Amino acid sequence: MIKRRTLSTAVFLCSYPFLSAHSAFATDAKIQGSITDHSNRLPGALVKVVGTNQSTVTDYDGKFELAKLDAGRYQLEVSYMGYSSQIVDVEISNNEVKLLSPIVMDNSANTIEEVVAVGQIQRGEMAAANSQKNAKNIKNVISADGIGKLPDRNAAEAVQRIPGVSIERDQGEGRFVAVRGLPAQWSSATINGNRLPTAEEETTSRATAFDFFPSELIEFVEVSKALTPEMDGDAIGGNVNFITKKAPDDFVFNANLALGQNELADGNNYSANLLYGDRILDDKLGFLINATAWQRDWATDNFEPRRGNDGLGIYRLELRDYTGTRETYGLNGSVEYQLEQGNVSASAMYGTLIDDETHYKHRMRFDKDRAELQHIRNELITEMTGFEFAGEHF
Repeated sequence: MIKRRTLSTAVFLCSYPFLSAHSAFATDAKIQGSITDHSNRLPGALVKVVGTNQSTVTDYDGKFELAKLDAGRYQLEVSYMGYSSQIVDVEISNNEVKLLSPIVMDNSANTIEEVVAVGQIQRGEMAAANSQKNAKNIKNVISADGIGKLPDRNAAEAVQRIPGVSIERDQGEGRFVAVRGLPAQWSSATINGNRLPTAEEETTSRATAFDFFPSELIEFVEVSKALTPEMDGDAIGGNVNFITKKAPDDFVFNANLALGQNELADGNNYSANLLYGDRILDDKLGFLINATAWQRDWATDNFEPRRGNDGLGIYRLELRDYTGTRETYGLNGSVEYQLEQGNVSASAMYGTLIDDETHYKHRMRFDKDRAELQHIRNELITEMTGFEFAGEHF
């Protein structure tokens, strides 16, 4: 009888943690919403639960989610650089997913007697600054507005503007990215959070070449110098995440064309870019098309002497001339449809680099009293194709 009673007590004690965990799960509730101003969404806004340590930051669509909340009344404090903070009262019940109406921030209350204008900040740069300031890890963010201020034509050259990041160049153009002074193969790269595979033919390393990815397709660049648990743990130096342009909130149309001449290569250069996006069907369906092309003739020359161990001077001299044509093409398309409680989206991207090189080598062999001539032609084509389907439902 005593053994049976002891067994019953043990069974009850073993089942008690499960009952407690189940009860805690039963009180789980969520708050979801979005932060906007009178015309646009606000990414990087800080949303805090007053009286607790729980907080979150809106994503690039201005949306946020607060999970694992108990039933009751809460006050949410919303803050954003350049706007007055707002307090929102929320009441939730057990297991409820509370979908809030869009919280509209207002900066009209920030009235002062005098304003001294010393510069300006674009909306994209403002979003990048807020995302970087409110990030949970060590992260640097730059936006398309910041990239467009400088003549950075590919993804590698755009990343070099971030502190602690350096690049390796090929024929004057950025190719590999190194974070925190570590080798380029010790870092990883992602596009919209998806791991970008490496396919480097010339160096056969795991370093990702970025010269085939035009900077015109980039909306934001995130460089994480310390990996967090939700990221792939295959990088020591850091992670570079490229976020492509998505469907806009309003009509947008940009086009540019540039022509140039390379005197050393005795050739011409041209570049063109087209961006078109809009929202239709009562702003439920948004789309964006972005196409870019860049062709340039280039040339470099150098000489390489060879010296012997006898100290008598140069026994071999190579005069090298490199000429070629590089073509870079990029295409990005995105479609998004807003549902009653969520959205579905699809995007596709394509990038390619065609490098047609010719090497002229004149080799003077003083040790053999002869001259050698060598011509090498090489065509290297790098392509990337990506598709993405996503959806959110509250």
